[in-house]
This record gives sequence, C-alpha cells and structure tokens, in this order.
Amino acid sequence: PYEEWYDFISGQHKATYQPTVVGSRNATTYLGGKKKSVILYIQSIMLQKDFLGNFVVLLDGDVIDSIIERSKWLPDANILILNQENEFISNPSKAFLPDGYTYETLKNKSGVIFDKINNENSVISYVQSEVTDWKYISVIPKKVFFEQAETLVSIIIIVLALCLILSGMITYFITLKNYSPVKKIVDFIDSNWGKNDELSSSEFAKIEKTLEKITQEYREMNLKIKNQEDVMREYFLERLLRGNVYTSSVEETIQYYNLSLHEEGSAVLLINLEDSSEMELEEEGTGEREIEQEEIALFIIENIVGELLGEFYGIEKTKVDGFIAFIISMNMNQVQSFPEDIKQIFNKAQMFIEKNFHILFTGAVSHGHIGSLNIDTIYKEALIAYEYGLLVNNEGLQFFMQGKQSELNNPSFDLLDLERQFIYYLTARNFDKARECFEEAFNGAFLEENLSFEMKRCRKYVLVHMIVEGFKKLGEVQQNIDLIYQETIQERLLKHKGIYDFHQETLLLLREAEEFYKEDETQSSTQELCQKAVEIIHAHLQDPNLSVSMIADILGVSVSYVSRYFKRHIGMGALDYIHIKRIEEAKNLLENEDLSVNEVAERVGYINSLSLIRVFKKYEGITPGKYKEIHEKI
Repeated sequence: PYEEWYDFISGQHKATYQPTVVGSRNATTYLGGKKKSVILYIQSIMLQKDFLGNFVVLLDGDVIDSIIERSKWLPDANILILNQENEFISNPSKAFLPDGYTYETLKNKSGVIFDKINNENSVISYVQSEVTDWKYISVIPKKVFFEQAETLVSIIIIVLALCLILSGMITYFITLKNYSPVKKIVDFIDSNWGKNDELSSSEFAKIEKTLEKITQEYREMNLKIKNQEDVMREYFLERLLRGNVYTSSVEETIQYYNLSLHEEGSAVLLINLEDSSEMELEEEGTGEREIEQEEIALFIIENIVGELLGEFYGIEKTKVDGFIAFIISMNMNQVQSFPEDIKQIFNKAQMFIEKNFHILFTGAVSHGHIGSLNIDTIYKEALIAYEYGLLVNNEGLQFFMQGKQSELNNPSFDLLDLERQFIYYLTARNFDKARECFEEAFNGAFLEENLSFEMKRCRKYVLVHMIVEGFKKLGEVQQNIDLIYQETIQERLLKHKGIYDFHQETLLLLREAEEFYKEDETQSSTQELCQKAVEIIHAHLQDPNLSVSMIADILGVSVSYVSRYFKRHIGMGALDYIHIKRIEEAKNLLENEDLSVNEVAERVGYINSLSLIRVFKKYEGITPGKYKEIHEKI
C-alpha cells in the first residue's frame, strides 16, 4: 500500500545535507505480508535545491529477533523493542506489558520499574535509543535476580570462609613464631625471679612487672653509683687536702671528677660548727636526735655558704678533720680583692644562719695564692689560721697571718719569776695576790704587740704548767685537798683552746679554791660525802639508771647538794664524772675485747649504741667505731 506509507514518509522529511532517521514502523501492517519485516528508518537528502530524495530501508524482523535472542544475558529475560506508535518492533518471547505501559508512559530516556507480569514479580528496565525512536525494554523475573544474588552470596561466603581459614592459619603461624621468644622471656623470668601466681595467667603482665622492677633497680643502681661517686669525689678531695695522694694520675682524677681546680688562684676556707643546740626541733634531744641535729646544722651551713661562694668563685667542698672545707678557685683579678670579698661573704652567711637557724660557726681561711700550689700547703695555712682563732677566741673569720717573732718590748718580763710568786701566794692561801700574779703573767704572755702565733701558743702551755704546779704544791701543803681534784686541773685548763676561755677557767679555779678553804668547818663531812658518791658511781657504773638523782637518794641528800659539793671537791659535775668513767671502761673494752659497739654500750651502762656514740664523740672527739679502727691499726 504505497499511498499509506507515502503519506507517512512525506510528512517526516527534513531538508538537510546529512542523512537523518525520522521514524520506524512495523512494515507488516503496510505491506500485508505474512513475513515479519520492519521499516528501519526513513532518510531525506537534499539532492538539489528544490528536490528531496526519500529512502526507506526494509529489514527482516526475524533476523532482528534472532539477534536479540542471542544477546540475552539471562535465559528467562524478555527483550522488547517499542516504537513511538506503541508497536513492538521486536518481541521474540511474545511477552506483553501490562496495560498502561506505553511509549508515552516510559517517557524517560532510561528507568527501572518493579511490577507484576502474569502474576509474577518482575523487573522492567528500559532505555531510549540514541538513533531511532525505539525503546529497548527488558523484562526479567525477580526470582532470577535472587537466584543470581544467592549464587553470588554463596560465592562470597565461600571466598570469605577461605580467607578466614587462610588468615587464621597465617595468624597462627605468625603468632606461634612471635610467641616463641615471649615464652622464652617468661621462662627466663620464672627461672631467675621465681613464679608469680598472680601473674601466671598473663605473660605480658609478668613481663611488664619484671621490666618495671628492672627499671627501678636500674635507677636505684644509678643512684647508688652517683652517691658512691660523690663519696669517692669527697674522699679524693679530703686526701688532696691532707697531702695523701700518692699517684701520678692526680690530673686525670681531677678531670674525671670534673673538679674546678685549674684556675689562676686558689684558697681554702674551713668552717667549724660551734653550737647548734638552739636549733628548733620537733622532739626533745635524744642521742640520735642530737646526731641528726648536728648533721642538719652542717648541711645548712654547707649549702648556704657554698651557694654564696659559688656566686663569685669556683668551689669544691668536702668534710675533713671535722671541718667543712671549701677549695676556692679564682682568677687573677679576684686574688687581689679576695680577703675583703671573702670576709663580706662569710659575715653575710654567718648573720643569716644565726638569725634564721640559731647556728653558731666560725671560719678560717688561707691566703689567696697565685699560680699552682699544692692544695695541702694551702690547707695547712687554713688550719694554722683556725688554731690561732681558737687561741684568741675569734668568733668570726680568721685569716692566715705569717707573723714573725718579735723582740720583747719589756726586757724585765720574767715568766719564771712570776711562776715562783704565784706558787708561793697560792700555797699561802693568799688568793688575792695569786690572782694579781696570774693577771700579770697572762698580760705579759699574750698582750704584747707583734707577738707571733707560735710564741703565744708556747706561752699558753707555760702558764698551764704554772697553774698546775701551783695547785699541786697547794695539795702537798694542805692535806685536806682531794687528790682527784688535783688530777683534773690540767684537763680543765686544756679543754679551752682560746686564751680568754683559759683565763676565765683559771680565775674560776682560784675562786673555787678560795671558797673551799672558807668552809673548813664543813670540809670533812662534804669530803666524805663526795667520796661515798664516787664509790656509788663505781659500784653502779653498768646500771643504765645511774644518775645524780640516784646518788642523792642513796646518800639521803638533795640533788643540788650533791651537784654543788661534788663539783667543788672532785673538780667536775657528777654526770661528767659518770660519763668519763664509762668512756674509760668502753675504751678498755674496745681495745681488748672483740665486741660490737652495741655490746660495749650495754656493758658500760648505756641503753643503746647511739647514746654511747653521742657521749664518746663529745669527750673523745671521734666515734667508738673509729676509735676501735685506729687501735686495730696500731
């Protein structure tokens, strides 16, 4: 039917120089044939200016159906081709869309619709052709998707299972490989540190605890090494000051300890603790508390003086012979101003410590030397300065002074003549004249100008001899003088190293002797009482409860009565006498018996070793252990 489709194509032409598809129809309708055929497209081409050429292509529909059937990716899928006229260009599966699915309904270029077809849930998808007016429609039952999805899920599950099995095996072998050294570590810990039941269920907890323990021990070891190094450093400085370094590697040792001893100038400052009894402590003074109090006082002095010195000089500090020793290093300019600067620093430290801590201390300093000089030589200068400070009762800083012996300004001064006069007046019990004679001897011996330190020290011992001889003669003439009193005169005088304290002690002895002879009517009774007190002390020396109160109770007198007359007749307090006798017995035990300090303390009447150490150090200047060590070396 040429006329029918000619009307169709004549209205669809478009004047253009390029071929254009303008439509498609199911050609079977027009041709009336039984064989399926399709008009694929109509193309119009302008051949000349006023002439159009129309071309119609007729395709075999069965070929198209066979191509579509072969291109299906699922056997149950149905593919349809729908044109603008809602005609199926191809429908090999003879599937039909439900009512309402028309070309106009599927207006988008593509889309997916879920609907029921022949009572079966299906997925309808379509896409617009870019060349013709066809829409390609795919109808797939929904169950096909689930079958494919189930297959895919099964495949995924199988793959995951294989991955888990493989990864498990790999993990097992890696864990086994890595756990082997962990097991060795745990076994090593158990064999060396012992098993810990609390951590037996957790190897890593055990390793962690062990590492913490090792780290703590390492820190403690480093601290001990550091403390030991500090001790050895101070010991080296102590030997350096005393001149006891007999090695060629002194310089290497100085460099090893990083000591500041290589400056242009050097000096030595000695600090001596005089009194710390006024320090405020929380508890009453026991033996251990007094030792702790002294250590605290030394610590305070060492740090405050060291800090003030360190602002101006390089310093090294140590303890030697009971002193805090500062080795001071300075440059050339500081050497010139050293005496004035060190005096200001010392006075500042002394005022601050006395005001805030109630600690009394004195100091002695050597010259500021230029160039390299043996430290032990400078230390000896400081020791001489300290001894001179004791002699003249200097309570501040004593400088080393290289004095020269001078000629006597008073040629008529005769110490031996004064000694004869003193002894004469004393034996005659003319105490006023004896005092005058002593004052003359003291002023002539010490107050002379430009007198050297060595000469003053010698004259002090001459005066000691004079006083001891005078009281000895007094005892020989006056039979009622207790011999024990005579034996302690020398100790009482020599315990005072300063000449002014020595002066006051001598006047006290003369006054006690004078008062003694003024009470002749009571001498025999008090003398007998003191002798009984001495006997009680010797009988109860090992008793820890021995005290002045105990002696007074036994004698039936007051404590003050025993204290007053015991000191007058014996020359010292009853408590001092007890301590001295106990110390004598302790020294004998330390020399001849293989006993510990604690055992010795119990044998001589002290509660514990700390009480013995405190008293022993007070009267002997060293500890019992040190005394025993010195005696064993002799």
